[in-house]
Amino acid sequence: MTPDFLQTKTERRRSISLPPNSPRWNIAANRRYPGWTAVSRSARILCSQLDDLALSSKPLLLIGEPGTGKRTLAQLIHNNGPNPEAPFYEPDDRPYFATHPAGPESTGDPDKSNLSGSIYVSEWTNLPQERQKQLITGPHRLIAAIRPGEDSIEEVRNLWKKQSSKAQVLSIPPLRERKADIPVLAGSILGSLSFGRRSPCPPLTPAAVAALKSYPWPGNIPELKEAIRRSLEFMEAAGNTEGPLTADCLPPEIRGAGILTGSLSFPESMVSLEQAVLKTELTRQRGNVTRTARVLGLTPRQVGWRVRKYGINPRDFKIKHLADE
Repeated sequence: MTPDFLQTKTERRRSISLPPNSPRWNIAANRRYPGWTAVSRSARILCSQLDDLALSSKPLLLIGEPGTGKRTLAQLIHNNGPNPEAPFYEPDDRPYFATHPAGPESTGDPDKSNLSGSIYVSEWTNLPQERQKQLITGPHRLIAAIRPGEDSIEEVRNLWKKQSSKAQVLSIPPLRERKADIPVLAGSILGSLSFGRRSPCPPLTPAAVAALKSYPWPGNIPELKEAIRRSLEFMEAAGNTEGPLTADCLPPEIRGAGILTGSLSFPESMVSLEQAVLKTELTRQRGNVTRTARVLGLTPRQVGWRVRKYGINPRDFKIKHLADE
């Protein structure tokens, strides 16, 4: 059988056995690039370019916001390239480049003398321009990353094209443009965190999924991980270790995004949001109205008026915690 790195794109597609009613791109993404979730259209378009990028030895520039998975993609491209056994370097510190101006030294293993490896630089614009030129023309496959909002992005593009006419550029979509990927990513994060806590993995309710999709995620995947972690902590504090993860368990800012983009009118949405925030904080403060008011920036009297207005009994939250203990 022809090795993977020598197969053409058509041969690779034919070598994948598809179960009934399974989309071809989903099977390929899961088998060859398991670290990249490709359900949304923008993620599938990016995934369709990975085979060509992996087989190439040209310098590659990744453009994406923090937390979009630039390092993960760089590692996947290296692992699926012609030399996956070669080293994958991540020298991000300036002292390293002071002693290795052109990147890492070649391997001394005679069996791997032709394996040059890949070097990944996460903050490309922090390097001096002379050092950048040395890395672009060095013996290793260079994969560098920059942020799309940086003023020097055009300067970086021009430098790459000037130093290497074969340089490649790949733009990575932010999480807000990959809404169809959010339930899959959230489920994967839930499974990982639940396994670490030795607890059952709670399913996401439709309302929770809608809230997650409605939030813009300025922090991208790390922010999603933090939101899921906080939600699990909230469920544990409320004594709910076996039920599903509902929208009420999500952090207030994410839950509010789901409420405000729903079918309720604006006054109804604000009432629902206020009730959700009150219940969340009362649960965290074990029914203590004074501490709840301090955290929310209100007076105890204002909190007391709101709990009476919505028929919320703070003692219910205290009794729940006492029962758990």
